[in-house]
Amino acid sequence: MLSLFILSTIEGYPSYMYELVDADDNGPNLDNSEYMIAYILVFILLGSMFLLNLFLGVIFLNYHIAEKKAKHKYITDQ
Repeated sequence: MLSLFILSTIEGYPSYMYELVDADDNGPNLDNSEYMIAYILVFILLGSMFLLNLFLGVIFLNYHIAEKKAKHKYITDQ
């Protein structure tokens, strides 16, 4: 789970990608699984999009709440 979280944040993902590609049951084997590269790239794209949408959702929610408070204050001040 920690490796997937690091991949989704794109912080130092190349070293994790090389380690995951070389992983084998009996120990590291150079370029063991090329399919893992596709999995990692798809996970990074989907994970980054999910985190970006989550971040934007929180920003828009806070903006909407602040807008409601400002409108309520404007109505009560008149």
